[in-house]
Parts: sequence; C-alpha cells; structure tokens
Amino acid sequence: MRSAWLPTQLLLLLLLHLAPAGADEEGKDEEVKVQNVYRARELWRASSIRDWSWQCVFYGEFLLASWVLDHAPWNAYHSGLAFRNGDEKCVYDYSPTDVSSVMKMLMPEIIIQDNFSALLGNYEMKWHDGARTQLTLEWNKAYERFVRLGTISGATFVKFTDWVAKEFAPTHNAFQPIEVASVTPGGSPVLVRSSMCHDFVTDALWFFYHEGHRMQPESHVFRDHIIMYATDATEVSSLLEGLHGMRQWGRYLRQLELSLERIRQQFTFAREALIWNWRLRLPAFLHTEHRSYQVQLSPPFLNYCYLPLAMPPEASKPRAQSLVLPSGSWTSTLANLTNSTPPWPWGTMLSTEEHLDRWEVPVAILLVTLVGVVFAADSAKEATSSAQE
Repeated sequence: MRSAWLPTQLLLLLLLHLAPAGADEEGKDEEVKVQNVYRARELWRASSIRDWSWQCVFYGEFLLASWVLDHAPWNAYHSGLAFRNGDEKCVYDYSPTDVSSVMKMLMPEIIIQDNFSALLGNYEMKWHDGARTQLTLEWNKAYERFVRLGTISGATFVKFTDWVAKEFAPTHNAFQPIEVASVTPGGSPVLVRSSMCHDFVTDALWFFYHEGHRMQPESHVFRDHIIMYATDATEVSSLLEGLHGMRQWGRYLRQLELSLERIRQQFTFAREALIWNWRLRLPAFLHTEHRSYQVQLSPPFLNYCYLPLAMPPEASKPRAQSLVLPSGSWTSTLANLTNSTPPWPWGTMLSTEEHLDRWEVPVAILLVTLVGVVFAADSAKEATSSAQE
C-alpha cells in the first residue's frame, strides 16, 4: 500500500531543501542542516521508496502569451517537469519572481546621484530579474499539455530532489531569457546560455541521462528561444569596476532606451534596436546572474524561435542557418540592413561620445594645446621683436 502521507514528505523535503534560511534557523551549524536534510531523505526512502519504484516523467507546458506579428502567430510558453506514480503527482519548474514585465529582466534600474556623475560612469545598476525553483504537489491547472517522456527509478527521483536543492536552486536565482549563439562555423554553437524555465528542464533531462535514463517523448515537444547572434562574447565582469566600462554600458542602455516604447508595443523591434547599436559601432552587453558579457553582434542579430527540445545526448544548436521551425511559430532569420537608420541626432551623438571616450583623445587635445601655446608664444615673441626694431 502506498504511503498516505507521501505529499507531506515531499513538502517536508522541499522546505528543508529549497526554502531560504529563516529566523528560527539562525545560528544553526551548517552540518546540522545537512544532517536534517539527509534524515528526511532516509525517512522517505525507508517508508515509501518501494511504492515509488518507477516514476513517470512528463514535459508540461502552458501558453503564457500570444501575439500576431506581421500577420503570423507567435506564442510564448512556460514549461516544467511533471512526475506521476499512481495518484501521486508533482511538478518542478523555474519561474521569475516578478512576471509583470519581461523588460525588467533585460533593463536594470539605474541609480544615480546626479546627471554629471552618471555621465562620468558613476552610477549603479539594480537588476529585477530574480527567479526561484518551485515544487508543486499536484499538477497545476495552468498546465495545458503533458507529454510523457519516459520513466526513472525511485532512487533516481530521490537523487533528483537532492540535485535540485543542493546544486540547481542555490546557483540559479535570476531569469535571463536571452542566449547568445555563434555565427562562426566550427566554433561552439552557444556562447552564453539562457537561464529560464526551459533550461531547467534541459538540465534535469541531462541529470536523468547521466543516471542512465533515456527519454523518448511520445510526441513532439518544443521550447522557446530568444537568440542573440554574435561572433564573440567576452566576459567583462571586471569592466564594471572602472568608470570607463560603466560609461560604455550606460551608452548601450541609453541606445536601447531610444527604442524602448517601440519594443513595448511590439517586442520584435528589439532586433531593430540591436541593428542600430551595430551600425553606430557601440558595444553591446548582456547581464547574467554570475557574469557580464560584451557581445560582438552579427547578423541576423536576434531571433524568436519555438524549436524542438533537444533530448540528451542531443544538444541544442541554435545557429541561424540550422533553424527548423514547427508549423504556427514565428521567426525571421534575415535582418534588413538596408532600411535601418539610427535615430538622429541622439544615436549619432552616442556614437561620437563612444569614439571620443578614449585615453588617446585627451592626450591628443593636450598635445595640440601645448603645441598651440608654444607656437603662439613664439609668434608673440617674434611680433614683439619686430615692433622693437
């Protein structure tokens, strides 16, 4: 007979694993916390593992939003991993803590003392891209579709809960929907990974693969991609320690602000904003939870895709030339470079500011000034001598 209090055990495991330390835990030794976690696991294993010998794994998804862009539909989906054993069900997923606006995850709040300080690069960026790993002890009614992927052993499920709590959840606390793909043949197809619900599912599937379980979906499953294309992405976290780097990032954000209202009206205009950035020869940046990157943009700059979810050992390869789109999805793999003009005069002013913000510029101005002063002094001296004669 299956244990009647299994959901309570799952909830206990979740609280011990995922919940942040509360006031009642302050001062507890870390070793005691680990022992409590394993004590709960052993209790679960001893009483219920026989009834959970094989778990059915499902890919769950539901529609977040839908638009009609250029007379074609475009949908955005949320996904999670669902488990079932008899009547017992649960869902793990990864979600942003603030779902009111995607732009909050991509544009930081700028904290400045005054405009002059900000112009010098003395400002702070506060990101509102928090995310959390969640466990629901039922199949949430919001999920519209479940596709069976395969089965795992009860022992693997216990290991999976530990992996979520000890490895994934502590290192994933931000939601970043953009991934950077390389346009360079022969190189790594993904330069910077995204960090959203679909990536949690992908990482979980790789965990099952390394535990010896192969997933075979009963029907096609897909995931959203927001792909930024580049020739290179260089980590520049240390760049933010200097005012010059902060000025560069600030110019990138100011350039995006020129398009912000249009992006809010039709989010696909973000590609046009990146084309402007590329034309103005401004550096582009991407913020992630643990690192910051300077991205060398390249056509087609940005794509929105709904692609097949890669089942391990297959890996996602989001190169522009390899996009295969299912019926009903929307994307464009071509960027219109001939009919894109950066806004005048602010775009041109940003480009001029970027090219003048180099140490060679003040040095050159100083040298020219010194030479001018010397020549002016010599001319004045010659004029004085001529007058005296």
